[in-house]
Amino acid sequence: MTNFKSLILGSAAAMFAVAGAQAADLPVKAKPVEYVKVCSAYGAGFYYIPGTDICLRVGGFLFSDFSINNRGDTGYLSTGAARDRNDDWTAFRIRSSMIFDARTNTEYGTLRSYLSAGFQWDTSTNGQTWSQANTGNSSWYWNAAFIQFAGFAFGLAGSFFDFVPHMTMFTFSSKSVSTSPMIAYTAQLGQGISASISMEDGTARRSRILTTNYITGSNGVDVYASQFMPDFIANIRVSQAWGDAQVAGAIHQVKSTDGLGHAFGGAGVDSVEYGYAFLGGLSFKLPMLGANDSFQIEGVWSKGAVTFTGINASSYSKAGSLAYVTSGVAPFFNPMDAYANANGSMDLTKAYSVNTQFRHFWTPTLRSTIGYGYLKVDSPSSANSFGYADARLHQVVGNLIWSPVKNLDIGTELYWNDLKTTNSSQLTANDSESWWGGAFRVTRYW
Repeated sequence: MTNFKSLILGSAAAMFAVAGAQAADLPVKAKPVEYVKVCSAYGAGFYYIPGTDICLRVGGFLFSDFSINNRGDTGYLSTGAARDRNDDWTAFRIRSSMIFDARTNTEYGTLRSYLSAGFQWDTSTNGQTWSQANTGNSSWYWNAAFIQFAGFAFGLAGSFFDFVPHMTMFTFSSKSVSTSPMIAYTAQLGQGISASISMEDGTARRSRILTTNYITGSNGVDVYASQFMPDFIANIRVSQAWGDAQVAGAIHQVKSTDGLGHAFGGAGVDSVEYGYAFLGGLSFKLPMLGANDSFQIEGVWSKGAVTFTGINASSYSKAGSLAYVTSGVAPFFNPMDAYANANGSMDLTKAYSVNTQFRHFWTPTLRSTIGYGYLKVDSPSSANSFGYADARLHQVVGNLIWSPVKNLDIGTELYWNDLKTTNSSQLTANDSESWWGGAFRVTRYW
């Protein structure tokens, strides 16, 4: 009997052991898969990053254009001298950008980080040189990279001085456009009214401080010092159902230095002045003419801060010269914030601009924009006596853009410029010139 009981107990233990082993081999139930969820708090295209409360939108754009008389040295009126056979009269440009917009709701409001960066290819006489540096055809660039929190903005963004963006492909030389590193604060005052203050990188708004080398007698010496003080900008903006309005002001330090003394013939000259600029802008919605029709106008007046008028014509380079010189004759103009005299004192340049643009939708998928810009720059009389001219510029732009499907634009645009220089002791017989150009562009957004 004892042996029988032992046999029964042993068999049961073995059965339990086998059953336990089999149970251990059974597949464990998988954890639920965490699918990406739509985040509707910030509009279309936002999704929650799995495992976080961060809403992310991934987007971007890509355009390809072919231009005539626009991508050479003086097409954007920001750099260059003679317009000759060394310039690209026809050119291609391909630009792409990726956009990452991450937002989180906090007790202080929305925490946002935004990045827009990409690559660009341009026709270049240097040939097809691909590089991460801005050499040859290929370049990379930043459109924006900033953090917003509790009304503050930190990073690279559009200047708080500037008004509503362009409605044209080309960049006017009479409309302020600048992208700057900054620290800014915006207060929402209610009823669509806001006020902003901003401390922005002053080098993004420089032209030049020009002088004459009083040893050799040659012109064109730039004696701008390194940045000691950033630009300080303030604005008040109103956004209503009828449109937008903005006034803005800026203070820009104009500091010269010549540690080698080669321009003034001395041991070195150091001088500081403060330039300033004021902007007023209005934008109206015109539904009585057509859905989404709009009109905008802005004006800027500056002293010692000429690029605030739009003369830079680019967010990526400071103005070096305005020129359309053919056959070795004028007009040729040197923009400057100030002229440095032999004793080191500086005379500031005055400049102002007016820009208007009107956009009309012929159909929901077909639209046109026409624009006019005027720029006037009065160089100091002390600079005039050394051959530095004053200038005035007229610009007219018109386009036609078709959007056959959502987020696709196919368009063409033409521009006409007329530049005239005055009050220079070294003007040639031809002190004015008119020219035109244009482009065909295809753009896809996502």
